[in-house]
Amino acid sequence: MNQSRVYKYFAFISYSSKDAAFAEKVQRFLTYFKLPNRLCKKYPEKPDNVRPIYRDKTDLVIDKLNDSLKNALEVSKYLIVICSENSAKPNEDGKNWIDEEVRTFISLAPENVHRVIPILLRNDKNSEVWDCMPPAVKEFGLLAADVQVRGEQRVFSDVVAKMLDLGPDELWDWVGREMRRKKIINRIMCGLVTMLTIGGGYFAWDYFVPKVSYYADYVERYNLPVGVDPLTEDEVKTRNIVYRFTEQGYKLRRVDCCNSVGELSDNKYLWARFRPVSMTIEYRDDKEIEQGGVEKVMHYNKEGKLIRTYSYDNLNTIRFESIDNKDGSSIPTNAMEGLGMNVEWQPYIPRNVVERKDGYIQKRWYKSWNNEPCVDEYGVWGVVYEQNAKGQVVKERYVDAEGNIIRTRQGVCGVNLTYSKDRGYLESVSFVDEKNRLAMNFGEMYAYAKIQWERGNVKSISVYDAAMVPCLDGKTKVHKLVFDYDHQGNNTGQSYYGVDNKWCYNVQGIASFSQAFNNKGNVVKQIGYNEKKERSAGYVGVAEIRYEEELLEKGKVIRATYYGVNGEIRRRKEGFALLERYIDEKGRLVKEIVRDEKNDRCFHVNLVSESRYHYTPQGNLDEVSYFDTKGEPCVNMALGVSKIKTIYNHEGLPERRIFYGKDGMRCLNNEGVAEIRQKYNDRGLVEEIFFFDTNENPCIDTSLGYAKAVYQYFSHNGFLKSVECFDMNNQRCLNKKGVSKVGYTYNVKGLVKEEISYGTDNKPCLNIDGVAMYEYVYDTQGRFKGTLGRDMKGNVVLLPLSTGGCIKNKYNDKNSMLESVCYEANGELGINPEVGCAIVRHEYDTNNRHVKISFFNKENQPCMSSTFECAEMRFVRDEYNNVLHFSTYDEKGNCIYNSDK
Repeated sequence: MNQSRVYKYFAFISYSSKDAAFAEKVQRFLTYFKLPNRLCKKYPEKPDNVRPIYRDKTDLVIDKLNDSLKNALEVSKYLIVICSENSAKPNEDGKNWIDEEVRTFISLAPENVHRVIPILLRNDKNSEVWDCMPPAVKEFGLLAADVQVRGEQRVFSDVVAKMLDLGPDELWDWVGREMRRKKIINRIMCGLVTMLTIGGGYFAWDYFVPKVSYYADYVERYNLPVGVDPLTEDEVKTRNIVYRFTEQGYKLRRVDCCNSVGELSDNKYLWARFRPVSMTIEYRDDKEIEQGGVEKVMHYNKEGKLIRTYSYDNLNTIRFESIDNKDGSSIPTNAMEGLGMNVEWQPYIPRNVVERKDGYIQKRWYKSWNNEPCVDEYGVWGVVYEQNAKGQVVKERYVDAEGNIIRTRQGVCGVNLTYSKDRGYLESVSFVDEKNRLAMNFGEMYAYAKIQWERGNVKSISVYDAAMVPCLDGKTKVHKLVFDYDHQGNNTGQSYYGVDNKWCYNVQGIASFSQAFNNKGNVVKQIGYNEKKERSAGYVGVAEIRYEEELLEKGKVIRATYYGVNGEIRRRKEGFALLERYIDEKGRLVKEIVRDEKNDRCFHVNLVSESRYHYTPQGNLDEVSYFDTKGEPCVNMALGVSKIKTIYNHEGLPERRIFYGKDGMRCLNNEGVAEIRQKYNDRGLVEEIFFFDTNENPCIDTSLGYAKAVYQYFSHNGFLKSVECFDMNNQRCLNKKGVSKVGYTYNVKGLVKEEISYGTDNKPCLNIDGVAMYEYVYDTQGRFKGTLGRDMKGNVVLLPLSTGGCIKNKYNDKNSMLESVCYEANGELGINPEVGCAIVRHEYDTNNRHVKISFFNKENQPCMSSTFECAEMRFVRDEYNNVLHFSTYDEKGNCIYNSDK
């Protein structure tokens, strides 16, 4: 038997059915044994447990070992033999199956004779030892640990020491001390009673009292979280994030992501951000864990709201019974905005089918409601995984329905993850292409992320492009984040750095921020700063946020108050100075109220003071209502309605969305629609969208120009293939762009390459801009550079600015536009008719604030823009990026207008 092979079972227990009770004790001790932390540190190469343990629960009534038992013996590293008078003698049929199992195990490999561990179970000390030994044990001269002499706990400890190659006394020093501690607790609980009562009380305590342990990480095995790198009490006290495992009745019941004082906390660091704050586990009583004994796992957010439920039909099939944010996630984002590029949608995947090895998932396939293959929002049909020795995922590869590696819509074929050797901390994330080379992820806007740790906390995260050159993260717009912590592991602040490794402004317009915490480790104050470490309001208009939490009879209310750079209460740019968010007992947002500096109710920019949310029994958001400062129904000016009601189908997808006015009656929204109905295909993708008026008759959406849209998708990758428009009579019609149908093609990175227009006769046609096809161009980082328009013959045509035009764009390292250049159909510089020039250039200050716009002609000389009536515009901005004043100049540099004069 190969020493380096991976065994399915750590040990196989061989015993007579008459000794089943004792064999169960052995299995229970070994299954829930955990190597103490001090020995883990001393012997980091050794596993911290000896799971799983195989114990056959059936009597053998055949004349030879069956294949199942032989296979179990072959994949077991050790064989534990319960030696008793029952196992030493043949059964009524003259067979000694314990002896047969010992001989079979030893025959598999010569070294297996040293992996047989006998336990001597005598009725009393006067029983003869040799009368309890199966023939094979005596034949090979194997020594047995005597339970009568050494006691059960010591024998069990010696068995573990043998399997982990540890000194018996070294391990017993800890096991014995733990046993004595539990006995003391039992005496306190049970009082001065007989030893039998004490034993019964101990079992009850051990079974019913929850037991808590902490880990730095966890992996999934047999659908169950398994802790990685156990933490001591001292280590827990200094960490920002730990995973708390709660066991009861010898089974894992709950896993929580929490801070150093035990309060629930979000883990938002890179890969961990996909994990829930809490999960609970339910089991089947009739199956072992490795046989599919996990029945259901439920995920919750920090407020205790159920996010998703995973139900396991068997070991390899996973069903999603509930999912958060179903209220529109499956609708293409362009469905309410008109047909155009940047089409995105998020299908709902109801089922996963997985393949496992040693309990770890090796392959994952996405399935629809009728068990047909389907794609996720990134256009992949499944994922292939590789794990390290601890079970942590080190590789993900994205595949199509046939298992071939493909690129996602974000331009990558997979990801590589590396971990530190000591405690298994995630050290790097690399997005890769088909050949395992670094590739830009167009969603994250980087190819490689490097993570550094300090005392178990993430100290910094830096991102790089495919050439390992520092770049900006697509979400925060910074190259490097540096984190600060206090002695309890609370994240007291973050600082942001650009590609030059100097302080820079993030997407919110601040260079750093600090946080203060209460004794529960919850944030009570946040303050933003500029690059000079001065208080800064950034782009939201406030420099400080203070949080208060008040417990209600059912749920709680969280208040956020906003302050300016001088410490005065100040309104955000959205128009309010205080926000109240009411959370129910299930962690769901049920009400929001905005207030002014005097704590009086005020209006948000959409002329709403209060929003109320209602949910279905399944937890789906089904109603949103808007109210004014007096608590009376009002119209949300951004939508044109006072209430939105959503109806879901049996799969939990939004089927109807109905709009109501202040009077509670159906009304038309800003697009002239009173109801939207949606139909889905088997993959959970929207198939049709219908618009209706207040009388439930088909109507035209005024912003789109049609009453019905039909969506088709490519079968091989699930990408949107076409959208076709119909009128109120279900006849093909022209939309606002003058076309009846739009078809899409994609490049190898999953980005829209072409958008083709068709008429009502389903033949290519010109739209209102005189274009039959738009061709989209991207830079190496996936940023949109410009559009080429072509006519029916494929010739390039000049495009107006509103459609993107024949424009090629350049960006700086902060993703801000530097230059827009207009080209004629022949490729020469041309004049953009909507701007009145050929080239537009932009300049920014050191804080990336927009300070100048310049216009140039085809000869690259300054020229007057016919639209803005100047050749140059200059801006002076405050620290909040607001324009204080601006001035304009002609092509010779003479001032035309100055807002200060």
